[in-house]
Amino acid sequence: MKLHDYTIEAAKVHEYIGLEPTKVWKKGDRVSERAINTQISSGSKFDFPIEENNVAITIERNILPLASALQELRRLDRSIYMEIGIVVYKLDGEGTPAVFFPADMLRVLADVPIDLDIDII
Repeated sequence: MKLHDYTIEAAKVHEYIGLEPTKVWKKGDRVSERAINTQISSGSKFDFPIEENNVAITIERNILPLASALQELRRLDRSIYMEIGIVVYKLDGEGTPAVFFPADMLRVLADVPIDLDIDII
């Protein structure tokens, strides 16, 4: 999960949702150690291990419980951008890669609102 473009202090964002970030960056920081380009906004990233090899279960257990806090955070800072990033790797010999989200989960995420960014590689 990524949160960025917020105007309040990063520490307050982390405290509000009750999680320690995996990574924090500031506007102007290099995107990576070798990169020439820089971050265009400050942000935080929160990684969650995939549970039971199922993205929907991982979101249900780790992000849905944060929905109320994320909604309140958005009310406090309208400029904040929220995103769940998902990468699905297709291994040789496997069938079609897929991600399934139950409708009730999508309704909760839409109410936050939080974007889904899904890459299938």
